[in-house]
Amino acid sequence: MILFHISVPPREAKDVAGELNDILDQCLRQFEDLKYMVDGYVKLLSSTSTYRNLLQSSVTAFQWFAYIKDTFGALLTERDCVLTEHPFDLSVTGLRSTLQTVENFVDADVPLVCQRAVLLIYRILRQTAKVKQIVRNTEITGGSSQLVSALDLAISFVEEFNHTYDGFRNRCMADFESLSSTSKLSFGYLVLFWSLGTLTLAEQIGRARNSCLRQETNFIELAGGKGNQHEAAAISSVIAISKHIADMSTENASFSVSGDSGMKLPFISHHASLAPIVAVLSKSIDHVIQRIVDSETPDDGVNWMLSIKPVLSCLLDMRSTVAGSQSIQAPLSRLLAFHGDLLMECWTIDDFAELLD
Repeated sequence: MILFHISVPPREAKDVAGELNDILDQCLRQFEDLKYMVDGYVKLLSSTSTYRNLLQSSVTAFQWFAYIKDTFGALLTERDCVLTEHPFDLSVTGLRSTLQTVENFVDADVPLVCQRAVLLIYRILRQTAKVKQIVRNTEITGGSSQLVSALDLAISFVEEFNHTYDGFRNRCMADFESLSSTSKLSFGYLVLFWSLGTLTLAEQIGRARNSCLRQETNFIELAGGKGNQHEAAAISSVIAISKHIADMSTENASFSVSGDSGMKLPFISHHASLAPIVAVLSKSIDHVIQRIVDSETPDDGVNWMLSIKPVLSCLLDMRSTVAGSQSIQAPLSRLLAFHGDLLMECWTIDDFAELLD
């Protein structure tokens, strides 16, 4: 059922989002029932039992997958999380809960460092999904007792990630062209998923500030300042990695798909989960457009306009697959409907001087 849920609906299927969410929710509830039964059964087996270890390993692997699907479902739609347990102690190969600042590393270390960073990015995404859920609920009830602690935890995860991986991220971004293909893929998606969580968190802080919740506590205003800082960092990161990816596309660079098919795909289409990639690219364009609207000087507006093209290029590159074309259709249509003229102008401009003519 989870594999079915990650399939992109064909064009003929109309308005299936609700049904897909129902399928996912049913699947996750069945998984919780299965996990409960397995946990009860393995208690009857000895600690050295081969079947006990196999069962627990299988459940742990699917548990991680289930939490990822549950989290993205809540992040990308107006849907509450179904799974409630915090899987911070999941024993996934390559993940460590003890965080250490990354300083000295070589190209071969990049994929492993990115793999270690996944756990903290997951925590950012999961906690942001919970913040989104609480904001939505408190807009109805008017209470915000849970919001302060939820926001505080989400912001602390972002700051913990920044403290641990900022040096690594800056160096990889600066040396991106010299990285191996595997390292480029690992680092590129690390940046995009971190940016997705950070941008979504900033949106929820803004949503809380612009509603009646802003009257509840001064913490929302303090969180707003941090949210603006993290939002700016995320936008800059998406723009920077998009420029690298766009440069690769210009050079007709592509990556081989796993297996012996000989098929190659553009960088941006290489991830199995297309929806989060589409979401972070389209969100980034939305945020950049808002920067253009809010620009205090013409030069600021011009600089932001020039930054849209590489992000939009990445979004359009996803048309290289049928699933990618289907995934970008709705967000691209929305962007064109609201900002079509501006996007067309940004798309046709290649340098600063052209905008001044």
